[in-house]
Amino acid sequence: MIDDASELRSFLEKEIAKINQRLANDIVFVSFSLDKNKKAWQLMTKQDGITWYNISDLQGETSKIKGLYNIQSIPFSYLIDREGIIIETYDGYKPGMFDGIESRIKAK
Repeated sequence: MIDDASELRSFLEKEIAKINQRLANDIVFVSFSLDKNKKAWQLMTKQDGITWYNISDLQGETSKIKGLYNIQSIPFSYLIDREGIIIETYDGYKPGMFDGIESRIKAK
């Protein structure tokens, strides 16, 4: 079980790297941070070695993006196709939850 935020980020980074190796031409990763402190957010991004797009409006829990995308937990992930249609959502993290993502992307 993963019960620490930094441990979870590290685990997700490894999962994203594996997926990106196989699907680099078919997938783009974007993370949205609910931070309010710009310096802390930038430091965490650097320390965690995040290599994908990592954005924030620095509004924290009151972010319009959180409401627009109905973010229920952290992490909360979406698989969105090229037309902007949400194909699948992932609430939290469960080992193996990204298994089969390649076939879902290729099916579109």
